[in-house]
Amino acid sequence: MKRVLASVTLAAALLGGGSAAATPCRGDVPPVGSTVRGPVLHVLDGQTLCVALSPSPTDWAPLRLADAPPAGTRSLLMAVTFAQDVDCTVVEGEAAEAVAVCAIRGRRIGELARSPQAARRAKAWR
Repeated sequence: MKRVLASVTLAAALLGGGSAAATPCRGDVPPVGSTVRGPVLHVLDGQTLCVALSPSPTDWAPLRLADAPPAGTRSLLMAVTFAQDVDCTVVEGEAAEAVAVCAIRGRRIGELARSPQAARRAKAWR
């Protein structure tokens, strides 16, 4: 619980400032086959999240989920992933975008996002 609270506090501090809020998730795209681990501190849209590798947004890895629900919303992905530690494996990618399979405590994010509980929690993020 302390780590989640620290992650939320860190995200609020970083995203509350000017430049970090304007251009979050500015890290390098991880290469195919790499593993990325860390807390989710920003969600760009219904398919893309930022995994923090350090406190600086220049070290946040932008990852598009391979199994994101097609009709997923930003609020849904926020409800499932924000301030959660994720384990991701990059399965494809180019210079501008990495596509990854990510899990929270062993459960794939796409599966979690399709659950009825996630839909209910997403309403709080709207």
